[in-house]
Amino acid sequence: MKEKNITTMRSVASGFSYVMDLVSDEVQDHHKKVAYLAYRLAEEMKLPPHACRLSLIGGLMHDIGGVLAEDKTSLWDLEANAGRLAKAGASIARLIPLDAPIAEIIQYSQPSGEKEPAESAEVFASAKEWLDRHAKMPEFIRKARFSWMIGQIIQLADAATLLFEGESSALGQAKKVTARLEELASCRHFHPWVMDAFRRLSVEESVWLDLLYEPDAFLEFIPDNEYLTLEKMSMFSEFASVIIDFRSPFTAMHSAGVSASAVELARLMGMSEDECVMMKIAGNLHDIGKLKVPKEILEKPGKLTDEEYDIIKEHPYFTWKILKHIEGMEQITEWAAFHHEKLNGQGYPFRLKGEHIHLGARIMAVADIFSAITEDRPYRKGMDRERALAVLRGDAEKGAISSGIVELLAENYEQVNKAREQASKAAGRRYRESLEKKNIG
Repeated sequence: MKEKNITTMRSVASGFSYVMDLVSDEVQDHHKKVAYLAYRLAEEMKLPPHACRLSLIGGLMHDIGGVLAEDKTSLWDLEANAGRLAKAGASIARLIPLDAPIAEIIQYSQPSGEKEPAESAEVFASAKEWLDRHAKMPEFIRKARFSWMIGQIIQLADAATLLFEGESSALGQAKKVTARLEELASCRHFHPWVMDAFRRLSVEESVWLDLLYEPDAFLEFIPDNEYLTLEKMSMFSEFASVIIDFRSPFTAMHSAGVSASAVELARLMGMSEDECVMMKIAGNLHDIGKLKVPKEILEKPGKLTDEEYDIIKEHPYFTWKILKHIEGMEQITEWAAFHHEKLNGQGYPFRLKGEHIHLGARIMAVADIFSAITEDRPYRKGMDRERALAVLRGDAEKGAISSGIVELLAENYEQVNKAREQASKAAGRRYRESLEKKNIG
């Protein structure tokens, strides 16, 4: 059976690029600019297409550890903790099965004081010669050296973008950035091949104009005909759910539990297998907007103030804002972003009512509440069957959620709860192992 294409890699990259924007206004667009400049540098070095592509992806993801480890309010806060956060980001990337060495590239994307990972310190005459030699090396050395080279490219792109403030004209700023990077290069901060590529590239005025005026320019380097199947998008959503949940022990298992519960309910409702995969994706992504919410609010064990609750209520809007950029995922976006809408019109943030809330979103609403009240949190144990069903039925009686879906859950409670427990425990185990082995947080 032929796999179903759902969207394009370019569209997913566009949506994902907004994730880091949620961290703070100061971080906005930084990772996009690094991705663009890293690609241009790799291209200037005449690296093969896959290396240019990995430079772009690594640039886009190089600060992802800043989302995972703790709240950061400025770009310079991220950079001050760059080495530790690079290890955190790499740790998370290792939890997801990826063909490319993304985790290693993220780790090498920040200065660590470590030497070049090779058996010898010999320096080759050019990047092309290095790659020719690189292909003949043992695999474990080849992988390390390749990841290290891409990391070196991202390091320079990151530094250039940080120095490029854009407060004056793009070309005026370019001269200051180039001069400062020359100073850093004299202290051996950057590999000479990468610095030579930067010198050649820096005379092209359009590069600096793109950095200032076209933050989405990196998307041009991703083919618009490279499609993702439903299954591939499902894998990507699992990676995204790790980013969402691993910010805090309070949320470390939530998306996994919601996704598993929603899929079971969808199957019981007679949805097709493709629709169940779509439900899994929506469950994994439903809380991606919570990356905008400060950790102190996420982790507050007691009652929220009105002001804090207002902040929490914004998160489905930001879920919608991120996912709407991904073409072909319109249905999934509704299921994910509308999980706090109520049938009686008293939900948020869109105040949808009745027939305007699709079945998938109704299932997600029930799965979200069910998972939230039954999962264990650091400050309380999850509810047992009787209490959980009492809460759900109470909401259904108020006209907030579907009574039919609640009763379906009640009739198949053990099946749905088992799926939730298994997924939640697996996510919790991954989180704890990451803390113990990779020192996140």
